[in-house]
This record gives sequence, C-alpha cells and structure tokens, in this order.
Amino acid sequence: MTVEQPSDACGGMVTCHGLVYHQGLLLHLFLKHVLEVVEVPHPDSIAFHVLTGIHPSLIRQTILMFSVQLWQQDNLVRIIKGDLRDRLGHIISIDLENQSATIDTNSDGDDGEAEVFACPIFDLQCKYRHGDWVKIFAGDDRGVEGCVLYHVHEMLTLSACRHGERNEVCAKCITNTN
Repeated sequence: MTVEQPSDACGGMVTCHGLVYHQGLLLHLFLKHVLEVVEVPHPDSIAFHVLTGIHPSLIRQTILMFSVQLWQQDNLVRIIKGDLRDRLGHIISIDLENQSATIDTNSDGDDGEAEVFACPIFDLQCKYRHGDWVKIFAGDDRGVEGCVLYHVHEMLTLSACRHGERNEVCAKCITNTN
C-alpha cells in the first residue's frame, strides 16, 4: 500500500494493488453521459459510511437530498448562505432535478409585496417549529411520529405515542450547516 498524501481532514489518496482510494472510497472515473442517478439512498443504507466518517460532506449532501424529497409547500426554511443569509421563508415549490427551491421570504403576513427567490437546496435549512408533526425516517426510532416540542441545533424533541404511552423522543434532525 502506498500513501500518496497525508491522511488528514482534507483526505488522502491511497494506492493498493493498483487501485486508487480517496477517503476510503474506490476512485473510478466514468464519462458523465454514462452515469444516471436512479435514486437517493435511504439514510439507513449509508449508516456504515456515516459511522466510519468516510467523506462526511458527501454523506451530508446525500442525507440532505433524501430529506428534501419530504419537504412540502409552506414548510419554513432558513437561508444559510449568500446575501439573504439567516432570512426565513416558506417554500413555494421545489425542483429536485435542478436542486433548487422557490422561497417566499415575506410570508409572515405583513402587507408588503411578496419577496420570492430561487435558492439552491444546499443553501437552505428546514426549520421545525413547536407543534409541527414529523416522522422519523432513519435510525433506531424509525417510524415514530410525533409533535415537535423543541428544536435546538440538530436535535428535535418530540412528544410521541409509543407502545400506548406518551413519551418524549429525542432525534437528530437532518440539517445543512455547511
């Protein structure tokens, strides 16, 4: 095995038996017109990659793309990049193919004109409010549904009914903080 670059936070290249690996993944080049994305994997399908820390930015983007499929019109989002950073708005529409969403940042009910912007999906973060109804789609609590009690950083606390009893369930939510 030959390490071609130091294995640090930026990643490293490793050659083993003539194969090149980048951050633990086999490096293989394909012509772009030969590739076709057929689906975004379920977060449970890439759990091993998450645990091993292989290419964290790719994993975060994959999980976000899975989450975006569940976003709906009128969901609250925060713009996290660009000139409109930290502005809140509601989703008007989502274009998964172009990885963008149309956002109304003047949807708080005042009499001002609508401020509608198209934003890249990766520049948005879904915001959960007290009382929102959510379903957990991955992890140990997969399938649990409940009402949001708290949303602090990447953790949601839900009031959920499990096994006939009302419980508080804590779950890590999918957010885009890069």
